[in-house]
Amino acid sequence: MIGKETFRVSVRDLIAASGPKGDLSQVYVSRTRALAGIREHTRIQAMRPPGYEREVPVSTRVDHDLFFLDIFGRIDGMMVTGDRVWVEEIKTTRQDPDFLCRNPLPAHKAQLKCYGHMIAQEKGL
Repeated sequence: MIGKETFRVSVRDLIAASGPKGDLSQVYVSRTRALAGIREHTRIQAMRPPGYEREVPVSTRVDHDLFFLDIFGRIDGMMVTGDRVWVEEIKTTRQDPDFLCRNPLPAHKAQLKCYGHMIAQEKGL
């Protein structure tokens, strides 16, 4: 058999293709709003305690019978404290944050779950 082909996909694209409602890339964001989001990410990350890691790259490989699937992404923030690993995915919004905390978008939850799974695999948890 010839070697298996490898496909690379970001967590964002994997989620967009897999169907949770609230696609992470479907809403147009203006350049000004995107820059405001980046500034807010930086501000929030700067408030975190010592030991907090920013923009943590993660990846995993799925070995299927016919191909390899390399999945990659970047966690906004992570912190290891004792026997816990905290994974943070920061979302900026103009909506009521209390409402969003009670009603998170499925795509946002899927993204966080993917990152959590990848970190758990990496750390043998």
